[in-house]
Amino acid sequence: MIKTGRILNYSAISTALGASLLGGFAGQVLAQDGESIDNPLEEIIVTARKRSESLQDVPLAITAFSELEIQANGMLDIRDIANVTPGLTYGDEFGRTAERPTIRGMSNTSTDIEQPVAVFIDGVYQSTSVLATSLSDLERVEVVKGPQSALYGRSTFGGAINFVRKRPTNELDAKVSVSMGEDNYDAYTGSISGAVIKDKLFVRAGFDVNSVDGQYSDPNSGYKFGSEETDSFNLGLVYQVTENLEIIANYGKENVNDALFPGRNISDMPGNACNLGGTTTWWCGELPSNDSGVISADTDLLGSKAGNARDTDRWDVTVNYHFPNQMELTTIFARADTLERLGVDQTYSSSEVDGFPDTGLTFVPTGPNPGFYILGAEDWNTLDWSDTEFNSAEARLASSSERSWRWMVGLYYYDETQLDASSAGVGPSYSLSRPAYDPPEEREGRAFFAWTEYDINERMTVSAEIRSLTEEYSTKLVIPLNGNDKIDEDWDETTVRLSLSYKLTDDVTAYGSVATGFKAGGVNNSSSVIANAPELVAYDPDTVTTYELGLKSDLLDNH
Repeated sequence: MIKTGRILNYSAISTALGASLLGGFAGQVLAQDGESIDNPLEEIIVTARKRSESLQDVPLAITAFSELEIQANGMLDIRDIANVTPGLTYGDEFGRTAERPTIRGMSNTSTDIEQPVAVFIDGVYQSTSVLATSLSDLERVEVVKGPQSALYGRSTFGGAINFVRKRPTNELDAKVSVSMGEDNYDAYTGSISGAVIKDKLFVRAGFDVNSVDGQYSDPNSGYKFGSEETDSFNLGLVYQVTENLEIIANYGKENVNDALFPGRNISDMPGNACNLGGTTTWWCGELPSNDSGVISADTDLLGSKAGNARDTDRWDVTVNYHFPNQMELTTIFARADTLERLGVDQTYSSSEVDGFPDTGLTFVPTGPNPGFYILGAEDWNTLDWSDTEFNSAEARLASSSERSWRWMVGLYYYDETQLDASSAGVGPSYSLSRPAYDPPEEREGRAFFAWTEYDINERMTVSAEIRSLTEEYSTKLVIPLNGNDKIDEDWDETTVRLSLSYKLTDDVTAYGSVATGFKAGGVNNSSSVIANAPELVAYDPDTVTTYELGLKSDLLDNH
């Protein structure tokens, strides 16, 4: 959520014991007699290695934010997390339809391919954008830096981000919050949790409705670029079947309706021209200044379909069974469906500004890009649709965490299908109807993973992780290659992580690790690539090996 200036927050929190009205405050906590309370920081427990551990004991570079820290710092979405996390940036140059997370410089230049940093919700991989996912009812956010391919698998080439939801509670707990700020920012969030059957069945429900105007306005129409609207709802259930068996189910729905992202088209062609394919030439040299009025667009043809609309439904079911010998078996089944539409004036110009006819043609005989061009091209619009279905299943068996030798083994499976459709055109003949979907892109993956850790003595611990995986990808090419219009690719890889940690004192831990990472390959499904560089149609996976040394310390008696 983009926010500027002051944000005022009013919250009402109630429990079975009473209710209180909270406003923003800072400073020390005071006792009834006015004396300050000696209040050490609470220990942060993380699940970055798929089990509960103290943040200070994990031999990984992790930045974690508790629920209180998220609220105290006014964090609204993952971009706010990135703003205060060393080594993490979260690019949203094209709005909330495309994201480019970067950890320690591991990034892609394109947002259309699999990213090197993955986002998880309670350990479940999220295949589509999470820029609109609310932080309002989370217990914790964990940012894990460095390759996490051994335990998490796909797309954790540079690191992983894990959202940990608040669990339903046995006691009644309710909260409502209203926030307001500049640029017409307002947000209404709330949650309620309690027992349907005491000590047996617990339910939690929450909502988040928020919107904000963009910071840029079209000089002619007043259209607000970058405006964002989000409605989300979540429902969680915990069923304590027996003392040793519990079932956790979650459902979340997220609706996004955003205006066009603020952008500017820079072209060295006369009249801000684009070619007949709808693209402009690459700019060479120093970028011109962003003068008043240049951020503009003609949204008349797109109407309400200008910008980004996305609906996401997420389901997951987790079953935990605790054996009498303290081993634990966990199974997770998850599904996510995302339907998205993006309408863009690709020239980011309007006839009132440029002064050129909508569909005038000119011929440029010389220069780096000779050919026919559309002058002004104010009505060059594109509409893109995508429908993504993602399913995953995981099973793992873990030993007791109280032993000097601890271990975990697991299996993972996923399949993903994405349907895409696009339309583009110039002038009033442009159609807003969705054409037939292209043949699907399909991905499938299987993996075995294991983790083990051993306490050599009271101060020294060694650990190892391994993952053996297979990734498969298939799609239909836009034009045939060697007489075949379908392409199938598959990749096999084994990734590892080895770690050693040593407690220098009770408050200081040193650690070192070596890890390998893997990011699956893909296909350049472009007619120009297929026709002119067929050897580049399929590209290989990326691999990385990293070495890390670190220190962790509790300072000032954990205050």
